[in-house]
Amino acid sequence: ANVIVTNRNAYVAVVLKNEANGEVTDRLKKKISDQVKATDKDIRNVYVSSDPDFVNRMEGYGNRINEGSTRNGLFEDFTETVKRVFPNNR
Repeated sequence: ANVIVTNRNAYVAVVLKNEANGEVTDRLKKKISDQVKATDKDIRNVYVSSDPDFVNRMEGYGNRINEGSTRNGLFEDFTETVKRVFPNNR
């Protein structure tokens, strides 16, 4: 999994093994959410997806952040990706 935290939100991209249709179940989302919130008490919302495009993008964002490359539209691109993957969560 890759996790990016912004403000009090955590966005989690997961790669599932042996899961039917690659869907994240509500039970698994709760388990991931509980773990994230236990790690950082300031987190209020946890958004989880196994969407392959989201997983790839999150890996790329994580690499860019770790390299210190937060320019060149990283935040704008991340925001657009989050809006697309989680359209009902504002």
